[in-house]
Amino acid sequence: METQTTAESGFGFLVRLASRPSFLNIETKLFPNGLLAKQTVEICGDTSTGKTLLLSQLMTKCLLPPAVEGLGIRILLLNTDHHFLVSKLFKLMSSILKNNWGKSDAEAEKIIRESLSNLTIINCYDYSQLMVSLHSLDLMLLKEEAVSLMMIDSISSFYWVHRERNGLCTLDHYVKNLLRIIQKHTFQANVPLIYTKSCETGWSVRERINCTTEATPESINHRITLESNDRGFNCRVETSSEQENFHYRITDDGVHWL
Repeated sequence: METQTTAESGFGFLVRLASRPSFLNIETKLFPNGLLAKQTVEICGDTSTGKTLLLSQLMTKCLLPPAVEGLGIRILLLNTDHHFLVSKLFKLMSSILKNNWGKSDAEAEKIIRESLSNLTIINCYDYSQLMVSLHSLDLMLLKEEAVSLMMIDSISSFYWVHRERNGLCTLDHYVKNLLRIIQKHTFQANVPLIYTKSCETGWSVRERINCTTEATPESINHRITLESNDRGFNCRVETSSEQENFHYRITDDGVHWL
């Protein structure tokens, strides 16, 4: 009996990994061809360019159910910068449900609470806690109620502390070392990774994280750079084969592409 149970569990595990949800319509402006399993997305920008807001907006799309054109998936968020607010996520969801779908306050709140039950937040307050969480990803990504997307806000939070303790290194070199650990787990679990990162000035091209077509360790598949200037906000989206620029604005309802 025990052998049969183990075999069934193993089969179910393989089926679960092979049946990850589609990310085709997660955000067509940023990902016209969708987001594939195992792919890695970097959202880079200076302070007040909307990195966390954009991450929350993508999270909203993923958490809301298919009945309101969401993906209805489970998300694991490593929260290190502590700029992410559940109250802001609640507000983004509420705006979509009321303005786009005509939901009442009670209807919207019910949908939001059900959606938020699919969000797991791990708060990390120092580098040691981050490393413990990263080395425990197998347990979090491969458990029975499978996580379908991993997010980090922000992967660069403890860079300066690490640099003071371990000597000079570029931010991208630091991020590559973390990606080596993270992607070992996300690749195995067949889930995409989206993370935010502060921009580094004076970086070396040699150290820059490569954009690749395939899911490759220590590399990314999409780089989204958010910038601000006197004329407003600009977004640059890069892949291994192309680059596109467009403007955006930030409101209480999120990031809006122009």
